[in-house]
Amino acid sequence: MGSRWAELHYDLGRSDFLIQLDSAAETSYQSLELGDRTAVLTLRRPSESLVVEMNIDGYPVHAASEIGEAIDRDGQP
Repeated sequence: MGSRWAELHYDLGRSDFLIQLDSAAETSYQSLELGDRTAVLTLRRPSESLVVEMNIDGYPVHAASEIGEAIDRDGQP
């Protein structure tokens, strides 16, 4: 489980993804919880929070893509 945690943090931090997300999508990082097979990332938005659940059971974890897709889905009517 430690390697999954490290990979997820590396994936999110290597390009300052969470910092860029704040300025580009008015979305800020709130929390990250790691379970056995999933990671749950909570993002704060102007009107509400957005919870993104990512499968971390397989490698590699593409966190940035999954977060972007969740934000896109959340913005659709």
